[in-house]
Amino acid sequence: MVVGEVAARGPRTRAGLKALLDAAGVRTVGQALIHLLFAGSLVGRIARGPLVNGEPAYVDMAGWPGPRPDPVDPAEVTSDAEGRCDLVGREPTAALPAPGLLGSFDPLLHGWVDRRPVVGEHRGVVTTSGIFRTTVLVGGRVVGTWALDRGRIGTPPGADRPRSEPSGPTTTRS
Repeated sequence: MVVGEVAARGPRTRAGLKALLDAAGVRTVGQALIHLLFAGSLVGRIARGPLVNGEPAYVDMAGWPGPRPDPVDPAEVTSDAEGRCDLVGREPTAALPAPGLLGSFDPLLHGWVDRRPVVGEHRGVVTTSGIFRTTVLVGGRVVGTWALDRGRIGTPPGADRPRSEPSGPTTTRS
C-alpha cells in the first residue's frame, strides 16, 4: 500500500502515509508505523527522499531515483590486492585525505550498501542498534575507534586500537 502510494503520488511524508494506513485500518500506533516504513526500506522498495514542506518524505525506489544504470561489463573492471574495484582505464582520483578522527554519525559511514571497503574488519563501528562510533581513519579506511577522556584523545577501553597508535593517549585538546 505504501509503495503503491509513493509510486502513484510521489514523495509522501510520514504523516501522510500514517493517514493513508489509518484510513485502511492498518495499525500504526506506537512504533508500528516506523516498523512498517523500516521493513519497506530493508527490502529496497521505499527510502527517505526529499523534504516535503520541511518534513522528510518517502519515495518509491523503483521510479523516483530514475532508471537504473546499464550493467558494467566485467572486462571493464579491475581490482587491487585489497579487493577494491575500479573501472579499467579510469583517471586516478585525488589522493586520500590525511589521517584523521571522525565523529560519531560521520557522513562517510552513511548510505553504503556494504561498508566493508571503508570499515574493513572494524564492523563494530556501526552497531546493530544503529550507533555510529567515533573512528580513526587512515588511508581512507577505518583503523580503530577513539574517545575523549579528561581532555585527551585515546582508545576506549576494550576497543580496537589503531595499528599506528602507541600504547596510550597521545593528543591533547587545546
